[in-house]
Amino acid sequence: MSIGDYLAVGLASWFGIGFIPLFPNAWAVVAAYLLIVALGRHVGRLGLALALIGVTVTGTWASSAWGSLSEISDDGRIVIDEVAGYLLCILVARRVDFLGATGLAAAFVALDALKPWPFDRVETLPFGLGVMGDDLAAGLALGVAYVIATQMWRRISGGPDAHDGK
Repeated sequence: MSIGDYLAVGLASWFGIGFIPLFPNAWAVVAAYLLIVALGRHVGRLGLALALIGVTVTGTWASSAWGSLSEISDDGRIVIDEVAGYLLCILVARRVDFLGATGLAAAFVALDALKPWPFDRVETLPFGLGVMGDDLAAGLALGVAYVIATQMWRRISGGPDAHDGK
């Protein structure tokens, strides 16, 4: 293997987390949460959005390279897609406290494991696009669902933003 191959494996496994024997996708989401907390305090939402772009581009390349090396297109040890998907979920959800982030993490891991329609269709895209795409789609859907649910809750409960259109 070349240095580029080792780099691809290291990145696709999110620095080895994909090699954890039990629930590597869940551990990758925990790592993504820690990344969000660490970066979010210093670089804000724009920085997190740029990190998402970097992780997505890198993940598409790394998972494609992994597939070429192993001949397994969506190996379970590839977890950079979970990092990108959860990061997108939190970015879309916007104002999320620890409890909300934990709930979204659990929902994201469950959705990733179940791969219901239409996410299973996105997974069929070629190369690393399918590997990354299904998790990005799941993250987007969960983020939007969270925003809708919190807005509905605020309207029902009469909490902040309930009647001022924000």
